[in-house]
Amino acid sequence: MKHAYFTRRGMALSLALALGVSGVPFSGALQAHAAVPVVLSEFNFDDGISGWSYGSGWEWEYSSGAATSVSSDNGRLKFDVDYSADKDKGWSQVTAVWEPSDGKGMNLTGATNATLDFFYDTSKMSIGSFSVKVYCNEGLDANAVVDATLAETVSGTIKKVPVEISFDALSSKASDVKQFALQVVGRTTDYKGSVWIDNLTLTVGSLNDPSIDSTVRVRTSKPVKISGSDLITYKKDGSTQKTKLTKNVALADKKATDEAKRLYTYLKAVGASDSVIFGHQNDTSHKAGNTISLIQM
Repeated sequence: MKHAYFTRRGMALSLALALGVSGVPFSGALQAHAAVPVVLSEFNFDDGISGWSYGSGWEWEYSSGAATSVSSDNGRLKFDVDYSADKDKGWSQVTAVWEPSDGKGMNLTGATNATLDFFYDTSKMSIGSFSVKVYCNEGLDANAVVDATLAETVSGTIKKVPVEISFDALSSKASDVKQFALQVVGRTTDYKGSVWIDNLTLTVGSLNDPSIDSTVRVRTSKPVKISGSDLITYKKDGSTQKTKLTKNVALADKKATDEAKRLYTYLKAVGASDSVIFGHQNDTSHKAGNTISLIQM
């Protein structure tokens, strides 16, 4: 494993580029080559997998934990997995956990990207796909799909896919990470066999950033409410709409609580109105820009 650090000189250079030659902020598009990412930590597994072990207890919707392991294989980190019993699951997760054998943690302050090479055997699956997730308690929780359209043949049925995971810059809380998780996720797949990880690298610097900054300001609107037996919502033109609440609720669960019944009544009324409800998750790692507050619905 190799370590590198984001120096003050690197930060000063980045700031100078952001301010311009004169030191005064400017507007307009900045046409320049992408900056070379600064490597904070790298695992190339050439010398084995010291510090890595199978994360027993980290499984999610995964039935074969007792038969799953991680090991060193020809300069790569190998997972022996079996998703066949969980092929109906959209997120079936196994984990390799790194903890420093010498007690020295990684300094991931400022990290914004993780890259790696993902290897798998196409003959070991008939359906499904994969994702890869990186996690640590110090603020990192991000994942990316293993895009099979980027696969190149290594030999026979073995394919290699480059994976890039982007996330918001980690804070100074990540200056001494002593437990780091790498998770391989089966997505409705029957894959049974080995998958391999190589060249796991954590960097400062944007790679392929798909996010955009929103230019639409949040507008204050009237709150949705219940008045008597009506759900009160508002149409696009601002006019009031009243939708009757169902009086008699019949749920499949005979032991459903009153709260569950009220929630069902509310949702049914919303469905009958002209309004919609939306929800979201992973606000800190998947969003448009970073200056607009997101309100949990």
